[in-house]
Amino acid sequence: MISTLHDPKNLSSRRRYFLTYSLVFLLLLPLVFFWHLLAGKTLISNGDGWNQHVKALAYFGWYLRGILRSAAGGHLPVIPDWDFCIGEGSDILNALHYYAMGDPLNLLSAAVPVRYTYILYSGLVLLRLYLAGAAFSALCFGLGHTDRRGILAGAVSYAFCCWAIANASRHPYFLNPLIYFPLLILGAERILQGKGTVPLTLAVAVAAASNFYFFYMLALLTALYVLLRLFFLFRGDRRGFFRCGLRIAGASLLGAMLAGVVLLPLLHIFLSDSRFGLERSVPLFYPLSYYLVLPATIVTTYGPNWLCIGVSPPVLLALFLLFLRRGRALLKTLVLIGLVFICFPWFGRALNGFAYVSNRWCWAFVLLCCYLLTSLWEELLNAAPREQFLLFVCTAAYTLLCFVCTQSRNALSFFALCLLLISLFSIRFCSVRAGSQLASSVLCVLVCVGAVSLGFWKNAPGAGNYISETVDVQTAREGLLHDDPDALRVLAGESPVRYAGSSISANAGMLSRLSSADYSWSLSNPHVVAFRTGLGLNDGVAYFYQDYDGRTALLSLSAVDCYMKPNASGRPVPYGFDPIGVVNVRERETASALLSLQEELGGGELSPAQRDKIWAAASQLRTVYRNRFALPLAYGYRRSVSDPVWEEMSALQKQEAMLSAVHLSEPVDGLRVLEAAPSEHELPYETGFQSYEISWQDGAVVTTADNCSLTLSFEGLAGSETYVELRGLDFDSTSRYELYRGDRSVDPLELYSRTTWDLLDGATRLSLLREHAFREDSTTVTLGFSTPAGVYDSLLYRTQSDSFYGGVHDYLINLGYSDEPLHSITIRFPLRGVYRLDSLRVLCVPFDHYEQDVEALKALAPSVLRCGTDSLSGSVTAEEPQVLCIAVPYASGWRAWLDGAETRVLLANDRYLGLEIPAGAHSFELRYRTPMKREGAVLSLCALALLIGHAGFRAAGKRRRGTAPLP
Repeated sequence: MISTLHDPKNLSSRRRYFLTYSLVFLLLLPLVFFWHLLAGKTLISNGDGWNQHVKALAYFGWYLRGILRSAAGGHLPVIPDWDFCIGEGSDILNALHYYAMGDPLNLLSAAVPVRYTYILYSGLVLLRLYLAGAAFSALCFGLGHTDRRGILAGAVSYAFCCWAIANASRHPYFLNPLIYFPLLILGAERILQGKGTVPLTLAVAVAAASNFYFFYMLALLTALYVLLRLFFLFRGDRRGFFRCGLRIAGASLLGAMLAGVVLLPLLHIFLSDSRFGLERSVPLFYPLSYYLVLPATIVTTYGPNWLCIGVSPPVLLALFLLFLRRGRALLKTLVLIGLVFICFPWFGRALNGFAYVSNRWCWAFVLLCCYLLTSLWEELLNAAPREQFLLFVCTAAYTLLCFVCTQSRNALSFFALCLLLISLFSIRFCSVRAGSQLASSVLCVLVCVGAVSLGFWKNAPGAGNYISETVDVQTAREGLLHDDPDALRVLAGESPVRYAGSSISANAGMLSRLSSADYSWSLSNPHVVAFRTGLGLNDGVAYFYQDYDGRTALLSLSAVDCYMKPNASGRPVPYGFDPIGVVNVRERETASALLSLQEELGGGELSPAQRDKIWAAASQLRTVYRNRFALPLAYGYRRSVSDPVWEEMSALQKQEAMLSAVHLSEPVDGLRVLEAAPSEHELPYETGFQSYEISWQDGAVVTTADNCSLTLSFEGLAGSETYVELRGLDFDSTSRYELYRGDRSVDPLELYSRTTWDLLDGATRLSLLREHAFREDSTTVTLGFSTPAGVYDSLLYRTQSDSFYGGVHDYLINLGYSDEPLHSITIRFPLRGVYRLDSLRVLCVPFDHYEQDVEALKALAPSVLRCGTDSLSGSVTAEEPQVLCIAVPYASGWRAWLDGAETRVLLANDRYLGLEIPAGAHSFELRYRTPMKREGAVLSLCALALLIGHAGFRAAGKRRRGTAPLP
């Protein structure tokens, strides 16, 4: 960005600009989000928005109010680090930083009750959009641009780009880099102007504290910009290059240190996260279909792999003009680098923390594109006739490219091309007849039209229909206050120790203050994830999980005493869980709808048919079960499992062993040792195929059609749980064209051949060829498992190419408990392809000793157990040495004291807290502190002292020179 660097002298001109920008923004808001207003929708998506973002914001407000209450009366504020109601228990910063903590805007939640959080949530989304445009405007002013219309056009296109509109409902905190990136660039530029380092330091501090995930991208991209900027600014002047570079690096480092109280603990958590270091397959190129959608992506709503750019069409004219003119080498270099990053998957992975391929960095390219419009605004309006002709040629070539590339040939791209042509003709005719002022105004209007069109094509029912994926206002109003746990409390009659269930509302327990086996946050406890993976639990995504797949032993060992299941679900009910009633989790919405219909019909009684209609539309019925063999939150073991025996056990054997013995991270003297693994009941089976399109070949199930089934027939055991174990599962999809190529690995029965290919008509053959050329291999597949009794379970398998791949290939599928022997299980393979398996086994778990094992663990439970702020305490009496297992996830921040003397905290059963208890009566206490929090606070205080000292030193220097210090 090589405009002359100076501050505009007329500050009132800036004030008038920001007033104009504010008015334009407020006028565009109802037009861009018109369909949300019309449909009575919030800006909360049904997925992550409802399950995570809005609940995190509501929780953060409750959390802040608790801190303020603790500080009332002059006391020191109590700032909790651990919450026993985030899943089974979690570090608060670990779970919620990505969603709420650290973002200064979310501090407003302290003043908003939970029931109004949905209003605050939507308001903050709109405020972030406004601040994005304001930050863009500040950058342009800081770089010396004075044409207010040009800056306004760029700001509108930036604030209402596709990235902003799509994430306004989907991931509101994805809007933050739109605010921070211009401020980081501006801070670096101010240092180059000799105007001080404080703005960059503060920008880095806020960005680092707000979201570690995006701070990583912001840091890399800002560093890239600064290096290129210094290179073009100080060609041949090494001293100047390094002097300015070190000043910028020092200011940035100081900003990161200021955020140390948040950044240091997060770095510790991130490096231990379950996803860190996973090997994923990264191709050299994207699929052909990706490149065919690229031409339209810059002006349309969404592309693959998070390629979400979508700016107003006039921006394209500035992009064309940039390369039609000489000069501006820095801008051209940045554009070319951005295009390279877009075209090759490796860069998407590198900018995503080397996790998986994703272009979640493309907001930076949006900033560059919108800045081009501002930077070239006057030159665009005053383009010579020859340049206007060349712009028309570029537009025609671009139109042809969109037409030729099938994935770019859609209604939105052609609407954008129409706006592009109108913009070009406006420049041509308005500037000739009425001067560039009229052309400037018309182009500003067209930029606004482009922004509104992006909102229409993304949200309108006849277009992208994104509003169908957002939450209704009424649902948002009621759902935060009255969710599954609240309904469960009413039916259960008392607060359960912990609840679980299938298809329950995600993360609801932390607002209702109930512990649950549900956890749906991006940063996860590595011990919990390793435990669940090692036991073959079917989670789909390693760090999003609910329930324990209905496995009776694991539910009891997790202190689950209540279980919820949708009435229509085919999931099994665990053994020992007795129904206590049916609850409507949307009771308030149902009652409101019944009352509304009654008023609409004049106040008379509703007929049974009318009531049934409302119930079918509004209610969500779930059956609640109580575990009659529930374990308390803490229970004891007198036997342990040695590491060699534990490592040799299968997943099912580990599950059974934990009912009578504990596996520990460190040996404990005095415990009896489990010498051998529990026996397995493996059932021999016969296979039956639904059709000739499926076969078993050399350790793989091969299907040549979709939705093929395999039936396993066996003689089951009465009074047992039945499992299907899949080890070494992998999947490669097959296109229909590949079947005709004579490859026996995908067509082992040779059902397809050149002869059958020749029998197809020409149009079908062309269709198969096109499908094969443009196809993207399936990265997920969902296998179905069912029994004649109506029990159903599914397995979502993710290949190594999938974004959410967790390195899992071994699974144990629970088909439930049955008093009668089970005789068959049907496995459905939904997609055509090759399903490789190292082994496929049917296993049974009898319940002969289950009740006795549970009672033995319960007998060793502590007589008193109290949960406090970041603490657990209680008393226990042991007749002989034992290990106390506390069903709270292990984390390195826990410390323990036994009878006042510090003792070690053990990792029990690979996931829970364990304490060694000698014979006799004892009191114990455990306390938690977020690891690296104290060190981070010290780092932040040191940075603050350095910043204050630096400011004081500069102020003293200014006074000595007789000038006022810089603000």
